[in-house]
Amino acid sequence: MNPQMKNFMKTLHVLFSLVLLAGVSQAGSLRFLAWDHEVAAKKLQVRNGGSVHEIVDLHPDKRSEWVSGINAETGTFLVAPQVLDAKGEPAIQPLVIPRSVVDPLVILLPDRRQPTGLTVFVVEDSAAGFQFGATRFLNATTKPLTVRYGKSLLRLEKSWAPTDVNSGGKARNLGIQIETGGTPSMISYSAVWEYDPDARKIAIIAPGTDSDAGVLAVKVISENRRALTGL
Repeated sequence: MNPQMKNFMKTLHVLFSLVLLAGVSQAGSLRFLAWDHEVAAKKLQVRNGGSVHEIVDLHPDKRSEWVSGINAETGTFLVAPQVLDAKGEPAIQPLVIPRSVVDPLVILLPDRRQPTGLTVFVVEDSAAGFQFGATRFLNATTKPLTVRYGKSLLRLEKSWAPTDVNSGGKARNLGIQIETGGTPSMISYSAVWEYDPDARKIAIIAPGTDSDAGVLAVKVISENRRALTGL
């Protein structure tokens, strides 16, 4: 694991601890997103009260199927049935959703320090709070970033704090540049993205696998309204 990712995971561990203190959501359904194909290949479950729910269709490029029937009052746990603890029992860890989150999207990341080998980070995924046409940026680098997307200029100061932008108008291509801090700042990512008013995108900006501190890995997950409605 490269130094940037190690720092990212340390910060994520602190953020996860804060989530545990934030209280439990009353949401009855969850969806999951795997960080990479290695995480997606894991067999995982959600234990809630006396029920066990399989996480179906876990994938790094799209949301999973809904895991429904969750009762927040009875305690919820992530279970890795193929990972055994010292007693030979399946590894579990608490899965706690902040009270403010209506439709939780649970992002699963590799973390050897956790019993299941995973850490979770939860973002709000309701269409009311995260509208179609918007792109939601999540800074997972632990360092401030500047994003130039079309005519918008965004400052991503806090790790994992969602920052939304909706350029509006018709479908078209928009240029994007992501700059890391420093004097002068460095353009660490440059591309052309398609803007679609019928799609909403999550863009997770993480440390790259290269040893160069300026390299970023950008993961984009898109959901299309037309596909959801069958139109």
